[in-house]
Amino acid sequence: MTSKSLFFKLIQEDGKRRLWAVTLAFLMFFFSLPVTIAMVIGEFLKREDTIASIHSQLRHLMGFENGFITFLMIALSIVMGVTSFSYLHSRQKVDFYHGIPVNRKHLFWANYLNGILIVAVVYGVNLILTLGVTTAYGISPSVLMGTVVSGYLLFLLHYAMIYAVTVLAMIMTGSVIVGIFGTAVFEGYFTILLIILQGCYGHFFHTSYRSGEELFRPFLVKSSPYAIFIYNVALDNGGRLGAELVSQIIIVSVLFVIFTFLCLFLYKKRGSESAKKAMAFKISMPIIRIPIVVLSSLSGCFIFWTIRSDMGWAVFGLLCGMFLSHCVIEIIYHFDFRKLFSNWKQMIASALVAAVIFSSFQMDLFGYDSYIPSENSIDSMAISLNNDNNWVSYGDAVWDNIDDYRWQYQNGDDYIFSHMKLENKALALSMVKRQLNTTGAKIGIDFLITIGKNQTETAISL
Repeated sequence: MTSKSLFFKLIQEDGKRRLWAVTLAFLMFFFSLPVTIAMVIGEFLKREDTIASIHSQLRHLMGFENGFITFLMIALSIVMGVTSFSYLHSRQKVDFYHGIPVNRKHLFWANYLNGILIVAVVYGVNLILTLGVTTAYGISPSVLMGTVVSGYLLFLLHYAMIYAVTVLAMIMTGSVIVGIFGTAVFEGYFTILLIILQGCYGHFFHTSYRSGEELFRPFLVKSSPYAIFIYNVALDNGGRLGAELVSQIIIVSVLFVIFTFLCLFLYKKRGSESAKKAMAFKISMPIIRIPIVVLSSLSGCFIFWTIRSDMGWAVFGLLCGMFLSHCVIEIIYHFDFRKLFSNWKQMIASALVAAVIFSSFQMDLFGYDSYIPSENSIDSMAISLNNDNNWVSYGDAVWDNIDDYRWQYQNGDDYIFSHMKLENKALALSMVKRQLNTTGAKIGIDFLITIGKNQTETAISL
């Protein structure tokens, strides 16, 4: 009983410490929900929209589809994550907190859970106020309750996941600024890496279809907690949980648990003397620096190639990315300009890795452009003549739940590739071989080749 009362007292004291953050969160939700909904409903009534249309729009604004609440949750995850463990970056505060006769695990949970509870309470209170606003305009809360509850729970779950990443960055670093940079690295590294790789794929592989968009997109939407969050919001269908969204929710839940216990593990391992250091754990320094230098070198190489299409400029871009990223990170790590070229061997090795990756695309070491499946392995083929398909508008009229139909556009290639199955593929395959053996601009023909019994598909753009 004593430990429970102590735990709740710790939460209460932490809430007082972060009163400004509580106020900020309340104001952000207040103007985003009750105030906005009141203005929107007033506008709907002025336009004399139908009840069904008003209900649909309110579900969009109060459910998991609201893009602005998504932005709000991302912003609050940074604010709450930073304030939850900012005391770790001050030697005086660390000595004070760790001098309290409280188990460090209890101290962690009090600060960690409070960062979630504050947003949960503030968000919930403003949703109740919003339902009060709708009631005042004669709209029954029961009509919106399902969407509101599901949106509330889904937003909180995704908030908890990205909040855990911020906390992880704060625990691994020794200053607030470096912690915020660390959050940006954790959230953005793989997304930027995949964008650069997709750029190389589309730029150097001349027969790539849609510049590799369909190949990289499944990885991009799961490349970071932020990307998962935004993608899941796009998946929401008026509060109805589809199979893909359910699987995504399971992934979010698992990631939240993993990040949370990783935070707890590192918190217990972190030494009090880590305050004011750039990185709290020395072992993490090369693990963070090397991938960043590789990505920076590769990015510089690719960007300068796209500007000038010259290998000399590509090498210049690689060297710029290598030196700038490595030197800046070493200065941040050591707070000393004399450490600019510390670990220079790792710097060179990182640049070499970037050079190998770039060369693999630029010289097509994968043999991508020269690959043609054998005729015996092809099950069927489809051909899209871009210049002859532009005038056709593919798609269907879809009911949009607000008393109206809308045209759902479908890409011409998607329609053709889903309907055309050419079994006499010899002629089409000869067109592919003939064009690959010639040089010049693309002729605007896309091929979809279905291979074997497992129906593996490969697309070639000529």
